[in-house]
Amino acid sequence: FLIVFISLILTLITLYIAMYFTNNYISSKLFFDINFVMLSIENLIIIIGSVIMVTFLSSLLTVGKISKMKPIDAILNK
Repeated sequence: FLIVFISLILTLITLYIAMYFTNNYISSKLFFDINFVMLSIENLIIIIGSVIMVTFLSSLLTVGKISKMKPIDAILNK
């Protein structure tokens, strides 16, 4: 849960920064203020679901790989 939370926060911060710079760039080229890139609730739900799914899948793959190893091999990182 902690990995999902941190990943989600970093994703949303990165998305907000990218939207801010994209909107400013487009506004400067068109010479008037416009919000070209906007975040709707549907997009936010898709982003949250994607982050949760990718984080859980990557965690499950890693844990599955380690669980098939012998304990001594996992400790020695073989």
